[in-house]
Parts: sequence; C-alpha cells; structure tokens
Amino acid sequence: MEEIIGHNDHEFDKGPISNWSNPTSSSFLLVVVLDENNPIGLIYHGGPVDNHDVGWWIAKNFRRKGLGSLTMEVLASYLKGIGVTRIGNITIDTYDGKYNDASSKLVKKLKSHFT
Repeated sequence: MEEIIGHNDHEFDKGPISNWSNPTSSSFLLVVVLDENNPIGLIYHGGPVDNHDVGWWIAKNFRRKGLGSLTMEVLASYLKGIGVTRIGNITIDTYDGKYNDASSKLVKKLKSHFT
C-alpha cells in the first residue's frame, strides 16, 4: 500500500490517504481488486452506528472502472453487518474537484442502503 500511496500521481490527493501513516487513525480497511489481490485504495470508517463517519480513496489508475460502485455495495453490507444504521455527512473534497461528480454518486449509492 505504501508504494501506491507514495506514487507521484497521488501527491495532492486528500481524504483517508492523508491519514494512512497517522498512528492515531484506526478503522481503515483495504480495498482489494478481487482478480489480482492487489490493494487499490483505502476506506475509513468510525464513530457512532447511528451517525457513522465514512471516507474513501481509490488509486488513480483504478478510477473510472466501476470499482467505486462495487466498493460501496460491499462496504454497505459490511457496515450493516457490524450494526451501522445511518451514515453521517460525507464531505467530498477531491483534488481540484476533478472527481466530485463521481464521488457524489458513490455517496448516494452508499447512503441508499441506510434509508
């Protein structure tokens, strides 16, 4: 994961990637491409089950391939399995706003499982 995060393509990325090396951050999950078994991003989750905090980051070369949508489906199932009943506000803060539309769709997809 360190190799992916440290790549120049991600120099200005925000969100969970910026906390990867922070020892006080917990509740990270690795996102894995099923057919290659390589990590492709990070998911953070934490907080109360009725106002759960969630954030994600997908490495640049894995974006725009439907993996974000698949990730939200699997994440929703996982979170429900640990008792999460509601997702709190998710702030979208992508580099230069480049991925804001895609991220907004992923927020809707995730939250649709908790209405």
